[in-house]
Amino acid sequence: MLRNSSTLFSLISLAIALPACSAETPKLDGAWRATEVQGSPVSGPTFDISEQKVSGNAGCNRFNGPIVVDGSNVKFGPLATTRMFCEGKMELEAAYLAALQSSSRYEFSANTLSLFASDDTVSVKFTK
Repeated sequence: MLRNSSTLFSLISLAIALPACSAETPKLDGAWRATEVQGSPVSGPTFDISEQKVSGNAGCNRFNGPIVVDGSNVKFGPLATTRMFCEGKMELEAAYLAALQSSSRYEFSANTLSLFASDDTVSVKFTK
């Protein structure tokens, strides 16, 4: 009788634990490449997250700063940047940095990370 109870308990524990493993939120850590900023396709901007810090390239200048992730909520900044001028890249850079700092939540879909502004519009999309 004790053996059957132990087996039953083990099976129930396993049935409860397995779905929890598959529902785990993927980590944001690692390098990401922007594919879209405020609805427009882009190439160039990147970011890398490690140990609650973000760094990357905004198209011309490098940036870094803190990142806070709480569930699916995210907060970037304040971000520090270098101050070079790159002809033809400054508008994209300004839009990218503004989109990062205005992001309030994120979602994963396949190999895509989407950041959303507080009005629930997609501000930036990334791939790994």
